[in-house]
Amino acid sequence: MLDFKKVLLFVVLFGFIFAALNFIVPALELDKWYNKQFIKVGNTVYGDYRDKAQVKFVKFKSQTNPLFKHPFKDYDDGLMVQILSKAQIEEATRRAKLAKATEIKVNHAQFYIDTWQFGWIPLMLVMSLILATPIPLRRRLIALILGIMLMLGFTFFRFWVRFVVDINRHGWLQLGEQGPFMKKAFVYMNTGLMFMGASLMAAVLIWAIVAFRKGDQVRFLKPVEEA
Repeated sequence: MLDFKKVLLFVVLFGFIFAALNFIVPALELDKWYNKQFIKVGNTVYGDYRDKAQVKFVKFKSQTNPLFKHPFKDYDDGLMVQILSKAQIEEATRRAKLAKATEIKVNHAQFYIDTWQFGWIPLMLVMSLILATPIPLRRRLIALILGIMLMLGFTFFRFWVRFVVDINRHGWLQLGEQGPFMKKAFVYMNTGLMFMGASLMAAVLIWAIVAFRKGDQVRFLKPVEEA
């Protein structure tokens, strides 16, 4: 039979850890570090996209209004992803040289990402779930490492889907290669993944995969009374 005291203890501990991480991460400026690493990795991975596009990850003023503002958090987690066509840059450069212009103007596509909501909140969710789970400490630490890695992978996947959608959405860039079916499939996938509920479900799934083994359900059950 389910032991509601154990379940309640887990829920309370999860809430406490999640709340604590919401203060600890900004206090240690880990949110700013994450934002810088997101930009660095993004420019490295996507900067020269298939030799066809020039992609830039740049800091941008946050466009979101948090429900609760921490007293020591700056909420400067925004960044803008700018996508430019190399062919259009070359053409604009050629025209500028002919016109003896000193600068060129090239249209670009862009989309906004808030790394606190997009990356840190899902990460803190899975960390809190794992740390609150009543399993041996060694297993908990191993699960924590695996959980962080899987959540980072999920975040990378979410961003890739968003990037592919924007590449194909702006036809004038002449960079998209998807057919009508795949284009529509990615749009639906992106719409689902952008909801916070998708991150919550991913956190629960990752937690279940890395933290539990066969028979662990007894940790939330009442002990069987001896006859």
